[in-house]
Amino acid sequence: MTRYVDSGGIHIACQVLGAGERDIVFVPGAMSHLDLLWEDPETAAFFRRLSTLGRLILFDKRDTGLSDRAPADSPLEERIEDVRAVMGAASSSEAVLFGYSEGAPMSILFAATHPERVTALILGAATARQIDVRSVLPAIHVPTLVIQRLDDRMTPPCHGHYLASQIAGARYFEQPGDHSLRFAGSGDSNALINEIGDFLTGAPRPGEPDRVLATILFAEAPAARRSGTNLGPAGTAVPARRTPAGSPPGSRTPARSPPGCRTPARPARSSRSARTSPLPADRRR
Repeated sequence: MTRYVDSGGIHIACQVLGAGERDIVFVPGAMSHLDLLWEDPETAAFFRRLSTLGRLILFDKRDTGLSDRAPADSPLEERIEDVRAVMGAASSSEAVLFGYSEGAPMSILFAATHPERVTALILGAATARQIDVRSVLPAIHVPTLVIQRLDDRMTPPCHGHYLASQIAGARYFEQPGDHSLRFAGSGDSNALINEIGDFLTGAPRPGEPDRVLATILFAEAPAARRSGTNLGPAGTAVPARRTPAGSPPGSRTPARSPPGCRTPARPARSSRSARTSPLPADRRR
């Protein structure tokens, strides 16, 4: 059943499916519709399989599907409040965030600014460049799984490689298939769900975060500079280590820009299979 929750005057449509020992919040891409998704058998099967791993919380982001249209373009700092509002409506104090495609930057920023609410992070068909969150990646300190499809022409493998190299301890999984994770014809969805299940059952619970990210709107950048805050691209704050009172603040060098991405050659299916591994050293450059 679809219900609506208020997020700063915007009504966000959400649904809850299944039950279990963990909550999973699926943050969709640029297109979603909570009513129509159940009319497609492959999409419905994907979400039902995902709901066997925990209580699944679905929502349409503002400006999509059944949710309200925002009166103006909303910055990412405002849109992540939709995630918090949906979790509150579902009485979810903490959850796994599954950011798919354009939903990945929102998930990344939420995990960096609200680490106490995120038990694990899953990024599928994701990039840190479409909405630029590259400077945020070093602030992610929850167990993270990066899912990459080898034939993905929208977000080719270099994007997955970059994410896994910039998030500490990230687990990297790649398999043949294209951008759409939920269609059976686009890749082995059974292997994908099994990988997610293995990741979630083996992921350690994050401890007290020693880093937090303070997000600063671009209009506030001059004040932030006067206060000595280190700023990254477009006025976002560079993450700093949490230190005891009176200690000098720590700092980090902003993440390197990812290498130029070319559309990969289509791999031979007979010689490539799904694999899970830490990112190889030669791809961390």
